[in-house]
Amino acid sequence: TVEDGDLVIGTAGHGIDFSAQTGTSGATGVAVGSELLDHYERGTITGSFTPSGSGSIAMNGSFTTLGYVKIGDLVTVTGLLIVGSVSSPVGRVSIPLPFAAIDLLHRAGDASAAILVTGISAGNIADMISSVNEANSNLEIFLGDSTQIQSDSANVFISGTQVYLSCSYLAA
Repeated sequence: TVEDGDLVIGTAGHGIDFSAQTGTSGATGVAVGSELLDHYERGTITGSFTPSGSGSIAMNGSFTTLGYVKIGDLVTVTGLLIVGSVSSPVGRVSIPLPFAAIDLLHRAGDASAAILVTGISAGNIADMISSVNEANSNLEIFLGDSTQIQSDSANVFISGTQVYLSCSYLAA
């Protein structure tokens, strides 16, 4: 019992071990990888938009900060980023994440994000979709065209385009 103050784990690689608990998932096909809670971190990361092809997307200086929380391997990133100006951007848009995504068997480390993109030059804002791919430290924004995703979201970003995002993924 800690009556007053903080519980400090003084050695890297240690944490709160839940392996003595009973009643793991029990679902078919579940394999427990770890029951050690070994990390907590809350912070910010400077967001940016990088087109995968050519050109550039400059940020509105008042809207460049994303917040994140990391509990164990689970990272959640949230925030609003706004475009300040563009210079002929081409390709998909990448946004940096604070940690690389984990690399698991059969792409089980892939994730998607809830995004809302407004103020684009053309197309339907509902067609903007995103992904975080295994071993990658970026969130990628694509523009959906009919039945496929296309790497041309940067093409419709203009000054004032806003990207609201909330993304949870497993970190390496």
